[in-house]
Amino acid sequence: MSSSRSKLRKEWLDHPQKKVDLIVRVKGDLDRRIATLAERGAEVKYRFRLTSSLALRCSGRVALALLE
Repeated sequence: MSSSRSKLRKEWLDHPQKKVDLIVRVKGDLDRRIATLAERGAEVKYRFRLTSSLALRCSGRVALALLE
């Protein structure tokens, strides 16, 4: 899995403007997190309230920032 993770990270670094689809788990209020992600340029597609997760589309640059 580590190899897959590093390949994905490299892909995002090499193509920071390319759009990617992610599912991310968030802590706290979903509406606040959605607003924060929108400010960063992410588009939230779905909310998964049961698991406190969001399906979103964003650039590779934003995806990398979410890893931090």
